[in-house]
Amino acid sequence: MGMFSWLTSDTGRSIANRHSTRDTFPVHMITEDGQIFAENDYNGYGVFGGKDIYVLIAEMNGYRGKDDEETRQMAFNHIWVRGIRKNGKSYKHSWEGGENTFMRYDDPIESEGGICANDLAKNGK
Repeated sequence: MGMFSWLTSDTGRSIANRHSTRDTFPVHMITEDGQIFAENDYNGYGVFGGKDIYVLIAEMNGYRGKDDEETRQMAFNHIWVRGIRKNGKSYKHSWEGGENTFMRYDDPIESEGGICANDLAKNGK
C-alpha cells in the first residue's frame, strides 16, 4: 500500500510523515460537524488522531460498511473515484484513465475549455 500525502487547509503546508526526512508537526483534522482529530506524528497512511480519513469521508457522505475496512473501500468506490459530472458526462481522477481525467480538482480540463473540476462541481453540472 502506498502512502498518502496531504496539505494543511489553513497554510497549504505539506504534512510530513514519520518515514520522511522532514520533521513531523502537530496537525488537526477538523470536520464540519466539529469533530477534531489531533495528530502529532503522521504515519503516512491517512490516519489522523486515530481516525482514518477515508472512513471519515465515507461516513460524512452517508456510507457505512460492516467494519472500517468496508467503509474505507466505499470512500474509494463511491466517492473518491466518482469525480464530478457535467451534463451527464463523467470526469474522474487521473488513475481512472480516459481523456477527461484530471490530477487535481483545480486543474483545467482541456475538453471543457479550461474549466476546472471545482468549478464544474460548484455549478452542479
